[in-house]
Amino acid sequence: MKRYFIFALICGLFVAVSVVSGDQKEAQKSPSAFLPIKKFEFAPVLDGIQIQHTFAIQNKGTLPLDILKVRTD
Repeated sequence: MKRYFIFALICGLFVAVSVVSGDQKEAQKSPSAFLPIKKFEFAPVLDGIQIQHTFAIQNKGTLPLDILKVRTD
């Protein structure tokens, strides 16, 4: 009985390590957006004046990063 328990424990640990390492490999094969500055507050402006701000976005993943939607809050 004790041998069976030890065998089952070792098998369970092996499966857990395999799943975790598989998830890490899969996570490495994905895009990962990184924004050094996530928020920018514009100063008050007169109505009708156009203003702009450029946000730097880095892809720290291994696959191409597609930006499909941008929103303001």
